[in-house]
Amino acid sequence: MTQLKAGEIQRYRQAPDFNKAVHLVYGPDRGLVSERSMKLAAATGIDLSDPFSAIKIDADSLGNDPDRLMNEAYTVSMFGGARLVWLRGVANNVSLAKQMERLLDQPPENTICLFEAGDMRKGTKIRDQVERAKNAVAIPCYTDNTRDITALLDDTLAANGQTIGLEARQLLLSL
Repeated sequence: MTQLKAGEIQRYRQAPDFNKAVHLVYGPDRGLVSERSMKLAAATGIDLSDPFSAIKIDADSLGNDPDRLMNEAYTVSMFGGARLVWLRGVANNVSLAKQMERLLDQPPENTICLFEAGDMRKGTKIRDQVERAKNAVAIPCYTDNTRDITALLDDTLAANGQTIGLEARQLLLSL
């Protein structure tokens, strides 16, 4: 099973496994999905401003060219190095599920595929494919709980070299 549990997400964010060909970031919290996708993309070390190394595709545009995802995923970098294929707005559809099956059966070399999706219920074809695959990871994004908010507060304070007292912490967490 390659779906991260709530307690594993923070650890994975700090040390993602880019040996996995496919990363599916999904959930009802669109802002968190977008934020985690951006941080994951940045963690690849691939220049996100280089259009030859980082390819960003809107899933809606695949209808015009259904082979585009496969062509981008299996294209070898002209100048060497890893590539990122970032598909945004992923929804559960038959065509994409077939392409996902191929990506998982025959992972592209030196290419990281990042799929950014909205809420995908358990048992949804694409989510199910990723969760069962050994060379993929599903990263759920649900509304923050108290532990997540506490970790965010601690990370923000540490990044700025600051600390706060217990009363101030409790006040911030209550807000």
